[in-house]
Amino acid sequence: MKGRQTSRDDVWKQIAVLSVALLLSVGVGFIPKFTRAEQILFSLCSFTALAILDLLWVIGTNASRQAKEYDMWLVRHKADQELSNIRHYFAEIARMAHGSRDLFVSYFMKDIHNLEQKIKDAAEKQELRTASDFYLKAEDIFDSFLGDPNPVLRYTWPIRDDDQLFEEPAWWRFFEVTSSMAEQKKINCVCACLILDGPHSANLPRIAKLLDFFKTNQGQECRIIMRDAYQRICRENSMPTNYLDFGIYGERMLFRSEQYAPEYIGVYAKDTAVIQSYSKFFDTLWESSAVMLKNPSTATQQVTTTELIQSDSEDSEMEQTT
Repeated sequence: MKGRQTSRDDVWKQIAVLSVALLLSVGVGFIPKFTRAEQILFSLCSFTALAILDLLWVIGTNASRQAKEYDMWLVRHKADQELSNIRHYFAEIARMAHGSRDLFVSYFMKDIHNLEQKIKDAAEKQELRTASDFYLKAEDIFDSFLGDPNPVLRYTWPIRDDDQLFEEPAWWRFFEVTSSMAEQKKINCVCACLILDGPHSANLPRIAKLLDFFKTNQGQECRIIMRDAYQRICRENSMPTNYLDFGIYGERMLFRSEQYAPEYIGVYAKDTAVIQSYSKFFDTLWESSAVMLKNPSTATQQVTTTELIQSDSEDSEMEQTT
């Protein structure tokens, strides 16, 4: 539907440009200061010039579309190659099997079935369920911002008083990439909603350092809300209260936590209605001065990502030795 709408818009743009070219060429022909020959010459030149501009625009649009289609063809071709290899090697395994219950056959049949089900769910539900090891590839996640008209990252961050900020390597890497993209202006802004245990939490050394980081790094902003208030608002708006963290990647993708233990599992979603629902919830909460507190930090000297992570690690080590 979107592709057909884009093609229709392109056609109307071409009609508009050609109409303007025609009207302009006809209008030039009525300028009294010119001779008949000059009027004809100017009319032809103006029409030709605009027609050439329109042609260049069409060529550029088609070239861009073809480049994108070629990129997607490469993706499908790579997948077809992998699937062809799977068929070939599985046929070899089946040929050497001792029977239908052969261990090798059963093992890979289960894997193939699970893969088919995951791809089916991703295609039909526009959801991708992943374990924590996937987050180490943070750059792949942020590729979703490419071409987004509003590249803003909005996310919630629940922090317990006794929690280390960067206990998980995956979250560590995610935060590094986020900060780097904000610094390089690859994304317009990072908005982090910190969910704390209570007002006293902002005075804890590691959290105070985090607040200083957001205060002194341009393009990144945080605000604070208390955990009890956040959970109450979630209940009132039919949002999950067991897993409080989610992230919104511009207007294209949503992440939400689904499980913390024994391993961290989250869901990426592309469903437009779901993204809009979470975006509206976050934006309303962000602008609510009644429950959302602005960053209380007064720091002026910049805190780098490396300093923040190192400080968090040192605080954790000190706590373990005491």
